[in-house]
Amino acid sequence: MPVSGATIFINGTTKYCISNDSGKFKIENVKDERFEIVCTLKGYTTLNYLYKKAPKNYAVRFEINPIQNIVGIVIGNGREYLEKTFLNSLLGIVEARNCEVANMNALTFLKPKSVNEIHVSLTEPLIIFNEHLGYMIHVAFNDISITNIQDQQNEMFTWFKPLTSKSSDKIDKWQKAREEVYENSLLRFMRAVYADNLMQRGFQTRFITRIYSNDSAYNHTGVLMKKTNTMLSDAGIIFPDTNRRYIDLLDKKPIPTSNYRIDEEGNEISIQLNNQILQVIRLENANEYSDYKMLPVKEKFNAFYLSTIDNQKIFIEPSGAFYNASDLLVSRLWSHRSLGSKLPVDWIPGVF
Repeated sequence: MPVSGATIFINGTTKYCISNDSGKFKIENVKDERFEIVCTLKGYTTLNYLYKKAPKNYAVRFEINPIQNIVGIVIGNGREYLEKTFLNSLLGIVEARNCEVANMNALTFLKPKSVNEIHVSLTEPLIIFNEHLGYMIHVAFNDISITNIQDQQNEMFTWFKPLTSKSSDKIDKWQKAREEVYENSLLRFMRAVYADNLMQRGFQTRFITRIYSNDSAYNHTGVLMKKTNTMLSDAGIIFPDTNRRYIDLLDKKPIPTSNYRIDEEGNEISIQLNNQILQVIRLENANEYSDYKMLPVKEKFNAFYLSTIDNQKIFIEPSGAFYNASDLLVSRLWSHRSLGSKLPVDWIPGVF
């Protein structure tokens, strides 16, 4: 039976449409060859489909199913505490202050009896107004698990709708905020990797190699650091491994993108970190600092870290969208949880 009124969108962008009375929909001007299309409707499960190599004309059919009845429970300090904690985790603690959720009652909290985690479900897409960046964000997911009220897993889908205003001052404020966020964003980094102009855009990257205690080099750290021109790193705080002993060694010199950027067939670009952690630092003049010890303390502190699960490849589109996002581990402001500081991947600097 055709379903009207469903929202269909390209994940992470501003592109969307609403299904008509016949259940049909059309989205035009999708430039990336690899993209994810998502279907949401209140009371139904969220569905998604990833096009890995979309033809010029393509079609997708969604068969959506009603959400089963979910009974939420109040846990610990109560629902209000869980709502605040979840939004801080989703949006970022600072960013959450500039955001307002229009339908908080769409959230359902569940806690399994056997594991120390809380499951969050939605009865309808979450509508968030980000007043700082000037977007309404449509957030959809079927189930998210939060372990120790911090880590989020499973798929989440977003669609951005720019807010409007008759005030030119407010529009200028939104544009300025977007430009500032973009400068240090994962989106800008991914676009720079795709274009292979990382240094020109002010980024430096270094590998962090993790040496485990069962490796013979573990007991000869000093010799290894001299041989590889590395230094001890505190990346274990960022991506800890509580099951084994290890040390992390950071490259003193920045590395070229050729160490992890791969030109795939058909003009596709991917990154593969070879079981290492990638440290990313954003600098105004990246060429001025050829050694990590030369970097200002502020830049060292604000470094970002990327790692992948099981050394999986991450494919990058010209827009800066990347797949498979669930295999990429990201720290600090680039975290998947900092939705309040994210821009749609079809955002263009200088264009409002």
